[in-house]
Amino acid sequence: MSGFDRRRVLRGMLGGSAVTVGLPLLNVFLNGNGNALADGKPMPVRFGTWHWGLGMQTNVFVPKKTGLDYDLPEEIASWKPIQKHMNLFTNTTAFRDNYENLCHYSGWVILRTGSAPKDGGHIPGESLDVTVANQIGRTTRFKMLTATGTGETGSTLSYENQNTPNQPEVSPLAFYTRVFGPDFQDPNTPDFKPNPKIMVRKSVLTGVMDEIKTLNARIGADDRARLDQYFTGLRHLERQFEQQLTKPEPIASCKKPAELKNEPPAGKEIEVITARHKQMTDIMVMAVACDQTRVFNMAMTTRSGDPSKAGYEKPHHTATTRRAHRRCGRLSERSVRLYAQADERLGLLRRRLYQSKGRRPDAFG
Repeated sequence: MSGFDRRRVLRGMLGGSAVTVGLPLLNVFLNGNGNALADGKPMPVRFGTWHWGLGMQTNVFVPKKTGLDYDLPEEIASWKPIQKHMNLFTNTTAFRDNYENLCHYSGWVILRTGSAPKDGGHIPGESLDVTVANQIGRTTRFKMLTATGTGETGSTLSYENQNTPNQPEVSPLAFYTRVFGPDFQDPNTPDFKPNPKIMVRKSVLTGVMDEIKTLNARIGADDRARLDQYFTGLRHLERQFEQQLTKPEPIASCKKPAELKNEPPAGKEIEVITARHKQMTDIMVMAVACDQTRVFNMAMTTRSGDPSKAGYEKPHHTATTRRAHRRCGRLSERSVRLYAQADERLGLLRRRLYQSKGRRPDAFG
């Protein structure tokens, strides 16, 4: 359709002022196969995760019917408008590689890294969101954004490597300032003015990067590897600066959220967490819509899910949680039994082997 593309907006008047409303991605914006935009450009790629520790109850979340027209139980009924665009995978298996099943830990670590943890403090490597961000997030202002409604800085499931967690945004006010504060370049503003502070930062960083080759020639292999990791981050910063100094293309769906002026209450009450999560999510959604980032992580609660609710003596001690604890306990007990049985069978085989050679079973310890 001539003159009709994904940047088209609906225009009107409200109270004497001009207003615009962006459009979703319609079929008319795509090519005949639906796998690229009509102008030949590739489809936008985004990756995000959302976490709610112990937030799922099977009988109200998992569909009873499989296939294209799977049913929508209570907890996912809101997906109805987009159901045909979604694939839902449940009842997956996390392989522990013979390591102990650590409640509230093994599952999410395997899910995020693809490998099982050896103990409660072990992270096998970078998490999946980091792997994706290193491919599609290098040209945006933020390689990745991570946030949580819990108010706890330790509530993260994102790791750059075994020892480096990505700290989440925990304050809606600070998160808003970081994304939509003075450094935000509105892609729909007709007059673009590069930030002088960004220009200076880029110039300084470029000057430092010129010294890399000279420095690498004077140090050992281990130090070169360590510096390479460090300078990879600096190169990403330089690309971020370049992006901020270039006039962005207009984005019809981008609209700067209303400014936050006050920090909302903090606490573990479910009502408080829900309110903060809503504010953080609104900021995150528009950060993605404005192409400030293409990879994000959002958490409703911590890994084990510990919000409190009026009427309960202990945080989050619902029937769902108790069943989860019992299941973890049963799995651990079963593992112990299996190991004991295997050890007993191994001992029996050793005794039979020694006896067949005419030796005492205890001759070899």
